[in-house]
Amino acid sequence: MPPYVSATPNDSSSSSSNNHNEIVVIVDPYSTGCLVAQEILVRGYHLLCVWTSGFSEDMKTHVPLSCTHLVYHAVVNQQTTLEQTKE
Repeated sequence: MPPYVSATPNDSSSSSSNNHNEIVVIVDPYSTGCLVAQEILVRGYHLLCVWTSGFSEDMKTHVPLSCTHLVYHAVVNQQTTLEQTKE
């Protein structure tokens, strides 16, 4: 299982510094991408993580030690079609 958490909108584990109503979409936050995601959280934005098809579960676990508590507002896994992805 990937070392990140998906939080619901009312989940108290969401970033306590979140003072924005905006959400940032980050695609395939692999390795260094996690550092970018962490900086976005520090700035108070929600994060929506999108994993593209073909990105292995093993690769999703490559998270820098400083990002092991990264929390995404939601996680979307790309499917074959846009309609399937939206479900």
